[in-house]
Amino acid sequence: MPNETSPRVSIERLRYRYPQSDWRFETSEFHARAGETIAIIGPNGSGKSTFLKLIAGVLPCGDPIMLDGQRIDRSRRRETARTLGYLPQDPHSEYDYRALEIVSLGRYPYTGPGGFFDEHDCRVLDDVMAKTEIETLRDRRMSQLSGGERRRVFLASVLAQEPSVLLLDEPTNALDPHHQIRFFNILIEQAKQGLTVIVVTHDLNLASHFCERILLMHQGSVIADGRADEVITEARIAQAYGDGILLARHPQTGRPVVFPKQDAEAS
Repeated sequence: MPNETSPRVSIERLRYRYPQSDWRFETSEFHARAGETIAIIGPNGSGKSTFLKLIAGVLPCGDPIMLDGQRIDRSRRRETARTLGYLPQDPHSEYDYRALEIVSLGRYPYTGPGGFFDEHDCRVLDDVMAKTEIETLRDRRMSQLSGGERRRVFLASVLAQEPSVLLLDEPTNALDPHHQIRFFNILIEQAKQGLTVIVVTHDLNLASHFCERILLMHQGSVIADGRADEVITEARIAQAYGDGILLARHPQTGRPVVFPKQDAEAS
């Protein structure tokens, strides 16, 4: 087992190319440690979701990805599910389950042959449903929920795994501002207890405000890795997104805040 200073996720080099495509993903050394909150930002097609899928083992590749000191491609799925939680960009259920049933799926890596829950499992389910504010939805079917409500149900299911590494792809899509802020506060609370959080987001302001470390991607590569004020700079943002973004500072925290530039002809 790794010690407290060992990386939870460790990659020396990672390369991937989709079949019948010239687009390539490649990154050099990457390590994520316990308690880190890492945002991956970048324009569409820059490789953010691909990076997350590679770390999660969803996309197979020949380069080793170490999770708590073990190669993820050589670990049993049940063991991996106890360590790593992954929420894809568009989670869905093929069956019209109730919300509680979806959340309960997160506990199955811990159940025995009969699939029964003990008192601890029930406490975990109650806790994550309270944190994601879906207690009143527990008996409603997924087809009866709004997009934002379904998103919070899937979030609760991943949190119910009690993973040490949490990978989230655009988790705040379809969430209103209250639940966006609430969700990121949950991540901060969990990180303080040692959870490693890696989240893909298009919202640069949420990334800047809540995440201590940011990776900026462009054309399949990481072009910057550091604190918000090191990564969200005029030069870096222009390189990745073009020159249509204006940079300012948050009046309370001093962290970078981005706005669209006003078109001179429209002003």
